[in-house]
Amino acid sequence: MKKAVIFGDTNYSGMIYSYIKNTPGCPEVSAFVVDRAYIKKNEFCGIPVRAAEDILSDFPPVDYDVYICIGYQKMNEIRRTVFNRLKDMGYHILNYIHPDARVYGSKIGEGNIVLTFAIIGLHSEIGNCNIFMDGSVFGHDTVMGNFNYFSYNAVTGGYANVGNCCFFGLNSSIANKLTIGDKTMVGVGSVVTESTEEGTVIIAQKPIILKGKSHLVNF
Repeated sequence: MKKAVIFGDTNYSGMIYSYIKNTPGCPEVSAFVVDRAYIKKNEFCGIPVRAAEDILSDFPPVDYDVYICIGYQKMNEIRRTVFNRLKDMGYHILNYIHPDARVYGSKIGEGNIVLTFAIIGLHSEIGNCNIFMDGSVFGHDTVMGNFNYFSYNAVTGGYANVGNCCFFGLNSSIANKLTIGDKTMVGVGSVVTESTEEGTVIIAQKPIILKGKSHLVNF
C-alpha cells in the first residue's frame, strides 16, 4: 500500500488525521503539507510539516497519495485550487469514510471526507472533494458536484441536485427535488424549499433576546 500525506495543517486537518490513524486499513500518513509561506511549525500532531513546493521530490505520486484536509474557506474555492493543483501533478486524492458512516451511493469521486454517522443515500452520485460532517444526510437519488461542505446534521431530501462550492450550515435542510446552484450558502438552521440560483445566500430567522423576551428578526 502507498503511504499518504495530508494537505493542510489546521485543527480540522489534525482531527481528520486522528480519524485516519485510528481507522483500520487507512494508509500511514507521513507528513502534513502546506505552502511554504504558511508553515508556522516543523511538526504537527507528532509528524513533520513539509513545504508543498517540495511535494513532488519529497513525496512522489508513485509512492504517495494525498488527503486534502481543508475546510470551508472562501466558499470552498481553496479546496478546489489545491485539488486541481495536485491532480495536475499526477496525485491520486484519497477519500476518507469513517467506519460509522453509511455510503450507499452508486458513484463517489476523489477527495471526499465522510465523518461519523453521515449517510450518503441510495443511488446518489457525489463528485470530488466534498465534506460531510458528523450526522449529515445526503438523500437518495441525489446528485452533487464538487467542493461542497455539509456541516453537522445538514440534510437534503431525495432527488435533489447540488452544484459546486456550496455551503450548508448546522441543521440546515434542503427539500426534495430541488436544484441548488453553485456557491449557494445556506445558513444555520435554514430550510430551503425552492431551487436556488448561483450565489444565493439563505439565512434563517434568528431569535434575539431583549429583556427576557424573544423577538424574531430577519437577517
